[in-house]
Amino acid sequence: MNRTTPINSRTASLLARLLQISFYLWIIASVILLLMFLLTAGTANYTLNLPVRLELDPQSYALKAPGLQLTDLTLRDLIGNVVVPGDQIGRWFALLGFFALLVSVAAWGWANWALWKLFASIAGGQPFILGNVLRLRFVGWLLVAYYFLGLVGVWIQRWLGQQVIAEGAISIHQHTVWTISFSSDVANILGNNGLLVVGLAILALAEVFRYAMAVFSERDELRREQELMV
Repeated sequence: MNRTTPINSRTASLLARLLQISFYLWIIASVILLLMFLLTAGTANYTLNLPVRLELDPQSYALKAPGLQLTDLTLRDLIGNVVVPGDQIGRWFALLGFFALLVSVAAWGWANWALWKLFASIAGGQPFILGNVLRLRFVGWLLVAYYFLGLVGVWIQRWLGQQVIAEGAISIHQHTVWTISFSSDVANILGNNGLLVVGLAILALAEVFRYAMAVFSERDELRREQELMV
């Protein structure tokens, strides 16, 4: 069934070639990254970062701005990462990290391959085919899943960070790793929810491709019926 449509094949061909190159580069980089992970797991070179929000004892410091005639300033909080040495991380946790890395590498590699084949078919003049609908759906659901898995990952990091206890002039604010600020701008909102928005947009685009595929299929069937009548 031929569903050829006039498109700018030069742009699509260029994008397909770039995605093909990036796919093979991704494979090479992924193999190197996985090997580095295996070689450093369980050693001091493999570390785990836990996000924490710190508070300083007001009696241990003094802040002022003489030029503005401001005194008795205090630090609201400090955001930092607690680094856990690799030799103190359990083997099961390292294996879990390796599995998560392996799944992430495989998923994004498959998404790169899907986009490569998508633009290759567009360059060939056949964009509205079932394969492209399935590829777009995969990429869209991957982005949506990655967004929600990221929320789960942040929750796990938050829970791990709550296990850290500070002694001395520093204390750890256990329940404010996530904060909501009215000063957040559009860039921060898009940065947090960008994967979800793009994923839903790609899923909507997949439905557009599916509808166009059905229209082209009906047109081809109508054309065949007219040819038989002639």
